[in-house]
Amino acid sequence: MRALSTMFGLLLFCAFASADWPLFRGDPAQSGVAPAALNPPLKHAWKMAGLEAVEGSVAIADKKVYVACGDGSVRRIDLVSGKEEWKSKIGPAKAPVSLRDGVVHVGDIDGKFHALDAATGKSRWQFDCGAEISGGACYANNTLLFGAHGDTLHCLDLATGKERWNFKTEGPYYGSVAVAAGKTFAAGCDSRLHVIDVATGKETASLDLGSQTGATVAVAGDTLYLGTMGSEFHAIGWKEPKISWTYRAANRPKEFFSSAAIGKELAVVGSRDNRVHAIDRTTGAARWTYLTDGRVDASPVIAGNTVFAPSLDGKLHVLELASGKKIEVHDLGGAASASPAISDGYIVIGTTEGVLHAFKTVN
Repeated sequence: MRALSTMFGLLLFCAFASADWPLFRGDPAQSGVAPAALNPPLKHAWKMAGLEAVEGSVAIADKKVYVACGDGSVRRIDLVSGKEEWKSKIGPAKAPVSLRDGVVHVGDIDGKFHALDAATGKSRWQFDCGAEISGGACYANNTLLFGAHGDTLHCLDLATGKERWNFKTEGPYYGSVAVAAGKTFAAGCDSRLHVIDVATGKETASLDLGSQTGATVAVAGDTLYLGTMGSEFHAIGWKEPKISWTYRAANRPKEFFSSAAIGKELAVVGSRDNRVHAIDRTTGAARWTYLTDGRVDASPVIAGNTVFAPSLDGKLHVLELASGKKIEVHDLGGAASASPAISDGYIVIGTTEGVLHAFKTVN
C-alpha cells in the first residue's frame, strides 16, 4: 500500500508540475506546446495596465505569473485574481522570464542578468555581461544558459551566477536558448547553426543557414526547426547537421522572427507577411495559412487541437490546428510581440502598450 501511495503521490506531483509554464516556449526544447488542452471559447479574466511595455513572455508556476516590463520592473501576479503580490526593480526589460526551483531568471537591456527569489522578489545574484539581453534563459542540470547581443552565449552556475563557460558567435544573439539531449543550439547574425555541448561549451557541429536569424530554435527529437531573416523556414537534422527541407511562402515571402510551435504533424510559425503558417513536418509543404492584419513576430502556441497566435494587429487569434479555421479573435488593445503562456486553464500575454491580459477557458 505504501508503494502504491508513493506512486500515486508522484503521479499527482507530475500532473501538477506539468501545468506550469516556466520558460519562453514552455519547455527546454522550446516546443511551444502546452501540456494540456485549452478549449475555446475563452473569456477575459483580468488585465493589468501601466507596465510601459511587455515584449517578453511570462513564466507561470503554482498559479503565479512572473513578468518583466519595459519600465524596469519584475512583478509577481496571482494567476486567478490578477492581483500584484510583489514588484522588484531591474533595468528595462524585453526578455522572456524563466523560472526554476523558486528562482526567477531574466536579463535586461542594460546587460545585467538577474536571479530573484520567486517568493519575495529579492535579488539572489546578478551577472553583468555588458550587452543587451533580449532572449530568455534555459536550464541544463545545475546551469542556466542565455544569449546576449555581445555575440556570446553564456553558461552560468545556477546557484551562484558565476560563469562556467561562454561561446562566441559572429553577431548578436537575439533568441532564447533551447536544450535537448545534452546539447544547446546557437543561431543568430552569423547565419550559422552551432551545436554546442552543454557540459563543456565546445562546438560539436555547425551548419550554414544561408541567412541571419532572430528566432529561437524548436527541437523535436533529432530535428530542429528554425526560420530566418531570409524568408525561409528550415527543418534540420541536428545530430549530423543537414537541412531536411526548406519552406518558403508561395506569395510574397517575408522574414521569420517568430519561433515555431511543434505539433505532432505540423510546425506552426508566424511571419512578417502577416500570416500564420502551418507546415507539414514530414514534407515541408504548407497545410494552411491564416492572414492577420499585422506582422506576426510573436510565437504561436499549440494547446490540444487549438492554436493561439498573437499579432502586431493587436489581436489574439484562436485557430483550429488541423485546418487554420478561425474560432475566435480577442482584442488586446495593443500590438503583441510576446508569445503566450498557458497554465491551469489560463492563457497570459502582454502587449507593447504595457498591458498584461489573462484569458480563461469557459469550459
